[in-house]
Amino acid sequence: GTQYAAEPEVRLYEEETVARVSMTLTNLRSRPMEYMYLCHINFRPVDGSRIVDSAYADTEHVKVFHDVPPDMSGPQRDALDAWMERVAQDPKRHQLIDSATQIYDPEIVLAILFEADADGWAHSMERLAGGGAFYTAFRPEQLPVGVRWISRTGDEDALGLVLPATGYHKGYAYAKEHGQVRSIPVHGSVRIDMITGYLGKAEADAMEERIQAILR
Repeated sequence: GTQYAAEPEVRLYEEETVARVSMTLTNLRSRPMEYMYLCHINFRPVDGSRIVDSAYADTEHVKVFHDVPPDMSGPQRDALDAWMERVAQDPKRHQLIDSATQIYDPEIVLAILFEADADGWAHSMERLAGGGAFYTAFRPEQLPVGVRWISRTGDEDALGLVLPATGYHKGYAYAKEHGQVRSIPVHGSVRIDMITGYLGKAEADAMEERIQAILR
């Protein structure tokens, strides 16, 4: 019973290493339409790299979802439980990527409240040892929650550096209860904008300075 148009667009310009991504959602019905949105952008987590966000890495701005699969037991469950608790107490712990000391099997999920720059963009990087960075930017006025998903199981090795979203990843009932369901007016549209890709060393250095300026 929901009628809508979803129009994605990805633009990659000459000489650029990031893509400019947008999604326009149009409500085709004669009554307001609820919506939720999450963009799942994944990179490879590289040991020794650093996560740099325009967000304060503290318990006020980072929420760890302590969700352990019910069929897990024994040392594997204990290790995941312990790591989730350590990150919940000090979110900075997960920002240096290290498979030897961190547990992401099967996964952990965090929700981060980002700060935007003067142009309305929030920024997140995985800075690699060589100096470059995987990068995503989004606009918190459009997508107020930055979900972070990490899975390193031996079969999966993925870093959802920041998944820009209207709310948490917990589904409709949870979102409705916590005021995270949005609405599009009759025959109205909403546009969502993101930038994602790779930054070379000079660009990553400049972006890290820009992020530090936002946090100051």
